[in-house]
Amino acid sequence: MAHHPRRIAVTTPLLAIPPTYFVTEHAEHLLRPGAAWMFRVHPLASHVTKGATRIPIIPALPNLGSFSQRSRIASAAMPLQARHVIRERPDLIHQHHGVWTAGAAAAARILRIPMITTFHGTDAVTAALPHPQGLQRVHRQQARLAFSRSDRILAVSEHLRRTALAAGAPADRTLVHYQGIDTDVFTPSPIRMDRPPAIYVLSALIPRKRIDLAIRASQQLMHDVDHELHIIGDGPLRSALSRLASDTPHITFHGQVDRSRVLEALRSADLLVLPSRAEAAGLVLLEAQACGVPVVVTGGDGKQEMLQDGVTGTVTSPDPTPVELARALHAWLPDSSRMREQVARAARNFVVTQRSVHVGAERLVQIYDEVLGTA
Repeated sequence: MAHHPRRIAVTTPLLAIPPTYFVTEHAEHLLRPGAAWMFRVHPLASHVTKGATRIPIIPALPNLGSFSQRSRIASAAMPLQARHVIRERPDLIHQHHGVWTAGAAAAARILRIPMITTFHGTDAVTAALPHPQGLQRVHRQQARLAFSRSDRILAVSEHLRRTALAAGAPADRTLVHYQGIDTDVFTPSPIRMDRPPAIYVLSALIPRKRIDLAIRASQQLMHDVDHELHIIGDGPLRSALSRLASDTPHITFHGQVDRSRVLEALRSADLLVLPSRAEAAGLVLLEAQACGVPVVVTGGDGKQEMLQDGVTGTVTSPDPTPVELARALHAWLPDSSRMREQVARAARNFVVTQRSVHVGAERLVQIYDEVLGTA
């Protein structure tokens, strides 16, 4: 007897593709011939490039005006979002982000169906604040609504799971679900040893990313080994960081680039560094390793779960000095093609076997089955 696909309503506050692919990534992977699952995404507001996903997108707010304008009023559209989901009559609701969850929670209550919520970072951190201010109070209330209404709460790292527990998430329903990346897209390129090693930073240029630390470490490292530092991304600190690097011509700012150029950059990198604070996970670390690139990160948050310390990169102390970070970078700059090839194999193997979208999707199926009672 043929079985009808289980219908999953994926709800989320704001959806912009590009650059944000993770909301639909696992659903895309599960759309195989004869698939047991059918997905529709119900954001409050969206801006999705045509052809960027095969999953139907049904925003609560119509695409009138700019995405920025719709984003500012998106929270008011939660009743409309609930109405759209109820009309679809799904078997399960999967909410991404623990803020603006009232629409998903209302639909789940009215339909009497399970709800799962994935927490991605600032949502759990805000929920754990002892003295939230202004909008933070609303976000905490929405996160706590998700805690109480969700049959499973998924955190994208063990670090974030602990943060969610501190914020009041129920321990018996809160687990880690690592977000995978597509290892068929992120693949290595031939190794080159005919140029100075290339270190890359891919990040928003904002204070908590600590790009100044990467620049100072590179300046320190230049005393010992010739290399290039490429910074991809933009943000309010662009001018200040450019001034910091003005006397070091080996540092290049590329600004914001599209997804294809990100892939090109990772394939040409010899090393990726991410010295940020308060990172829930860091998918770019997995993308780099899938391309055979080792990574250096600061510890103390979810980044340290995105590599094998000492095998595919290094986890430093949470607050290293530029000299300490430079020392960690130096250790992973290749001195031979053989070393580079060995590290590339280890890095890619880690992602393929433990952090790929395939692994993440299969785990998500297990969670869906458990919640729906079909395990």
